[in-house]
Amino acid sequence: MPPPKRTTATTMMKIKVGYVRDSCGLYGAERVILAVARYLDRNRFDLTLFALSGNDSKSCDLADEARRLGVQVVDIPVKGRIDISAAMRLRRLLKDGQFDIIHGHDFKANFYVLLSSLRTKLIRIATAHGFTEESFRIKAYLAFDQKVFYRYLNKIVAVSWPLRGLLVSRGVPEEKILVIENGIDLDFIDSESILRAQKKKESRLSEMGEKLVFCVIGRLNPDKGQQFFMEAFANMIRDYPRIRGAIVGAGPEREHLSDLIDHYGLREHVCLCGEQKNMDKVYKLADCVVIPSLREGLPYVLLEAAAFGIPVIASNVGGIPAIIKHNESGILVAPGQPQELESAMRTFVDSRESAYAMAKRAQQTVRHGYSAQAMVRQLEKIYDQLRSEHILAGLHEVL
Repeated sequence: MPPPKRTTATTMMKIKVGYVRDSCGLYGAERVILAVARYLDRNRFDLTLFALSGNDSKSCDLADEARRLGVQVVDIPVKGRIDISAAMRLRRLLKDGQFDIIHGHDFKANFYVLLSSLRTKLIRIATAHGFTEESFRIKAYLAFDQKVFYRYLNKIVAVSWPLRGLLVSRGVPEEKILVIENGIDLDFIDSESILRAQKKKESRLSEMGEKLVFCVIGRLNPDKGQQFFMEAFANMIRDYPRIRGAIVGAGPEREHLSDLIDHYGLREHVCLCGEQKNMDKVYKLADCVVIPSLREGLPYVLLEAAAFGIPVIASNVGGIPAIIKHNESGILVAPGQPQELESAMRTFVDSRESAYAMAKRAQQTVRHGYSAQAMVRQLEKIYDQLRSEHILAGLHEVL
């Protein structure tokens, strides 16, 4: 009788992964984290979310959703811009919990990842979801993040190939960067509701009196380009009085955008809708999604709009052209050019049949190549590989 196979603690133990995020709502990076929470193999990985929190109550949104998915969530209160006591608390939790990997998801999170793991054997990873440069202070933080913090990380995940190129141009070593494009949680999009929404919108092709809704979705900051949409919309309203605008999201630009609505006389035509947790309702309302950003990684709103079969007009930046081929699966415009954006929006209103045909092509692209499951499988391979390399390095030290 052959002897029983020998098992070791290493082969039996799950890989313990800690995510760190300074959340500001349920936007793209949070959607990525929640997709990982939903699809990570729980038989091989143990995921904990360390949620950095300050005075912003919205920092709870990600934590609440993660808990609902069965993820252990640990709140890390942070006082001020730099809180050494918060870093020390995170360090103790990582040590006591015997974590293998610590994974940051924004520049503030990366700071606490590095500080809490100094002189430890933790594997350090960061995901670059995209960058905003809305202020000098944030530009300085990003520069420090990329030139200092990234040097001490094992790997950096970029969510698009153009974002990888940007990181390389800023001095991040190529060998440290991996590309894992964002994926959408297709299982949680109701196919029947998508079909009903599409039929409703397509029925409007012969109903020129119907209102048409342009939606801009995302955090309200200058990089997202809502101000350019507002100018383009204002120039159209004289010729198309029944169009409407819905700006969905929250952020520091809300007051400025509200002033622009008054400046252009659009109070009856454009809504600042705030954050919306039920995005299905938003997408069912939208006739066209506009993404007027100055810079992007691979925006989740693009994947979601395409999955719903909604026509998209977007800036030709970041990973957007991987999904939207100009005049084939949507319309691309130069960033920061309201006249070009206006022209594209006019084209949509005047040629909606063509727009819906392009939207169906974008829908097929997303459904066949951008699933959350595939994204998470790639992450799992990275975690497995880094953990194996880490164990081998430890054996070499012993020998």
